[in-house]
Amino acid sequence: MDSQSSSDHIRFEPADLGRHPEVNALLERTGLGKFVADTVTSPFGRNESWMGTTDRGDRVFVKTFDPPGRQERLQRTLTFTECALRAGIATPKILGHDERTATVVFELLDDPQSLLELFTESQDGHQDFDTKWCVRAARLIADTHRLAPDSFDTSDHPLPPLGPMNALTLPGYLRQSGAELHMWKLLHNDPDVLEAVTAMRTADNPTLGQWVPVHGDLRLDQFLISGGELFLTDAEESRLGDPARDLGAFAGEWLYHAVNRIPTVLNESRVVGHVPTHQEIVATGAAEVDRFAPRTQAFFSAYLEHVDLDASLHEELAVRAARYAGWHMIDRMISIARQKQILEAVPRAAAGIGRSLLLSPRQFLDTIGLRTPAHAA
Repeated sequence: MDSQSSSDHIRFEPADLGRHPEVNALLERTGLGKFVADTVTSPFGRNESWMGTTDRGDRVFVKTFDPPGRQERLQRTLTFTECALRAGIATPKILGHDERTATVVFELLDDPQSLLELFTESQDGHQDFDTKWCVRAARLIADTHRLAPDSFDTSDHPLPPLGPMNALTLPGYLRQSGAELHMWKLLHNDPDVLEAVTAMRTADNPTLGQWVPVHGDLRLDQFLISGGELFLTDAEESRLGDPARDLGAFAGEWLYHAVNRIPTVLNESRVVGHVPTHQEIVATGAAEVDRFAPRTQAFFSAYLEHVDLDASLHEELAVRAARYAGWHMIDRMISIARQKQILEAVPRAAAGIGRSLLLSPRQFLDTIGLRTPAHAA
């Protein structure tokens, strides 16, 4: 996540601009002035980034892509932004960039809030998340998938990572946390999952089908609300691919958050001294999945209404999206394991659900909200 979102719970002390002279150099070269130091903050993310006001009064968001593949990620960002803005898709404008340092300057949206933050606030206040945002997100993704494909990257998407899923190299093994080693042991001992993700990667190849421009790294924090409008951001992994990758990622986000709610719900209803039984845990998880599924259903239905796709292809698209939702759950476990020494119960449970989706996607279309009109009939 490198979004412009400004909530305090995802901000930290900004990286020292003295170590990144390319930032102010680019700002000055583009006529925007230099950052005013006490206005600068940084969102959490894989890349170094800064947002604040320049001494000329311009509010900007600057990102320097980290290696590996920094120039390629910059180019994908430039391509997506140019094509999206030309097509009327809401995404922050690029004000300047430097290819040598892989640095890019965006306009800073006014008081941005991500869909993840909106969801978190709705949970804290025990309010429901308005599905209108899922509908708006679907329209943005549908418009993205309808962009002209000519200028988009045609390289294979790096995820799922088939190399590590087959075996770790010795240097790779030595870099792993305790949780990662536990996680890779689970995956390496599950040939069915490896076979499923290998088939998914093989199928998601633009040389094998008429694929479309996809965002490629879709999460709730990639959608920003500003001035009542929804913006799509962080398209550094955009390329040609299976549209199901984006649809499944959106479904997987809600599925993961549903599973992540299990401990909280159990704790809220807990009787002092009572340890939840396995049946209670499963029942709570099922109830949370049911509660979140309408958000995916609103998204998927709006997507099908907005995109130009023959109705006969809807159900197979839903099946492929369910597989990608399953992968999203496993990818969440991989990401969390990098930061832990012990692989905790929630990411393991999420990965277990992901496994079921990968192996039997058609069975769970109704459950996770990927019902199609034909399937409903």
